[in-house]
Amino acid sequence: LFLYPGNRHLFADSSLSDYDEGAATLLRQRVLSFLDNVE
Repeated sequence: LFLYPGNRHLFADSSLSDYDEGAATLLRQRVLSFLDNVE
């Protein structure tokens, strides 16, 4: 479980005002790392 700062629900959607580039980048890295380890 990872918590991201703030209370914005859609922080990873770049088309919205709640977009947080740093948090979205970290999320993307974590998801891709997880998927690399799924067999």
